[in-house]
Amino acid sequence: MRRLRTQPLDPGPSSRAVGGPTILALALALLLSAGRPAGAQWTDPVQVSGQASIVSDLYAGSGIDRWPGATWRLNVTPRATLFGEVGVGFDVLLSSTQSEFRQNVNQVGISPSWSWGTVHLGDFSRDYSRYLIRGTRLRGAGLDLRHGPVSLELQAGRAERRVTLSEFGSGRTAFRRNLYAARLGLGSSSGTNVHLSLLRGKDDPGSVDEIVVVPDTLLLDTIPLDLRPPTDNRPQENLAVGVGGQLALGQRRLVLRGEFASSLITRDLWGEPIGRELEELAIPSRLYSLVEGIHDVRRSTGLDHAWEIEGTLNVGPGRFRAGYESIGPGFTSMGLQSFVNDRRGFRVDGAVRYLEGRVALQAQLRDQTNNVAGQLRNTVDRRTVSGSAMVRPIDPVNVALSGVVSSVENHAVADSARLDNRALALNSTVGVQRELAGYPTLVSLGYTFQEAADRSPLAAVPTVTTHNVTGAVQVTVSPQLSLAPSVSGVTTRGDGIDRQRNLFIGMRGSARLLDGELRLTGNVAQTVNQGRRVFNSQVQGSHPLQWGTDLRLQLRHNRFSAFGEQPGFQESFMTLSLSRGF
Repeated sequence: MRRLRTQPLDPGPSSRAVGGPTILALALALLLSAGRPAGAQWTDPVQVSGQASIVSDLYAGSGIDRWPGATWRLNVTPRATLFGEVGVGFDVLLSSTQSEFRQNVNQVGISPSWSWGTVHLGDFSRDYSRYLIRGTRLRGAGLDLRHGPVSLELQAGRAERRVTLSEFGSGRTAFRRNLYAARLGLGSSSGTNVHLSLLRGKDDPGSVDEIVVVPDTLLLDTIPLDLRPPTDNRPQENLAVGVGGQLALGQRRLVLRGEFASSLITRDLWGEPIGRELEELAIPSRLYSLVEGIHDVRRSTGLDHAWEIEGTLNVGPGRFRAGYESIGPGFTSMGLQSFVNDRRGFRVDGAVRYLEGRVALQAQLRDQTNNVAGQLRNTVDRRTVSGSAMVRPIDPVNVALSGVVSSVENHAVADSARLDNRALALNSTVGVQRELAGYPTLVSLGYTFQEAADRSPLAAVPTVTTHNVTGAVQVTVSPQLSLAPSVSGVTTRGDGIDRQRNLFIGMRGSARLLDGELRLTGNVAQTVNQGRRVFNSQVQGSHPLQWGTDLRLQLRHNRFSAFGEQPGFQESFMTLSLSRGF
């Protein structure tokens, strides 16, 4: 192995904590000193509206200590309208829960908008494609333009800041990652449309001051990610393109939707370059000539694809849908927070309503397999069939039935690698509305049966069966007060294990006092699980103050008795929040 060193970079202001008193003073000024009722109009040409909130959490534990004693969060989302045409939105999130070895929480964003466009500055998130970028927050800039059926969206910024963990003994690091994405669309989002998406992401190899790397990564790239030996992270680069759209026919009675994406990723920018030795990689020579100027192709570079197609039919009282999806084992995108590749499968579902909604039926079938490229020794098949029915035979009575059957299996020859798991779940609930002692009351009874079977020859517990019976009563004592006691019992038995019994007893309640301005909710519960007693209680209340400001308080207390060698402990939480709309 070799050790690389580069000049350390300043992590920037995002990694510095902001003083708590300063933040609280600023927040109080925003919340309470405006001196005007919520929703009041500002003098033209500027109108301001939005929301601001402060949240403070306190924690105390006895026998355990797993949370900070005190934390705070400040969130401000004002929006200014200029001359009645241009809107400018801000999004500010500050928090005391900062750490040098994880992504920071503080966020500041501004989004001016007008009739045909929006600009994003600071921290923001825009989804373009489920295969390219979704759920990723950038710190940078973005632009959304719309003119008739044509739309153009651009975004660029930092997706991850650099994090060095070697000083904490873990030896792993994270590089500063930058993303650039664009999307060009034609048509309406609810009707017929087509869109083209592009994404480019790259880690900055010089963003960390010291890192240990493995010189030859070819062997590691042939091993599945979850089976690789622990090594330090390596800088990566990604180039992806996707095209998709939908066709809506007959006033959306038939909707066809599809998407195709290709992703070229280099998993180690420090790896050996390949030049023109393309026969060792699954990359066409024409593609190499096209991307060599904008993407660093090395021995760890791979190309793979993902695609899906789906059709929805809306006929009378029913809706029916079917789809198919295939994702290659090497497909990945830096614009996705989490993604499961190497899978393909189909899904079919439908829902119908009859008798003015008194009868509703739903059903779904999902089938999925891995080993798309056929490079694994065994293929894993997953199948799920589910259905439900809701019936209201007479107005006071509601009946709900549902069931799920699932299986996971492969055809491995060796007993140690064989999978053959089956699961069954059936649920039934009956609800009756009537008056008891003059009070409107809802009585509900439920029963659930579950069975999980492991048919592998080496399974220690082949079959586990669970029965769950629940009962609840909700009584409306007055328009201001309601109570809902409940009880449930669970019995679990299996081959080779002792029978287990759990009991739950609880009470929920809600009240509205002071002419409905003070709202209180609470619940207490006692659970007995194989001899261990767990007590939970929670009370929360809210009350409006002046100028549209709301005060909320939540109190929680948990108490766990000793269980075997585990000692008992208890903990308490208090959350105080102050919010104001303006």
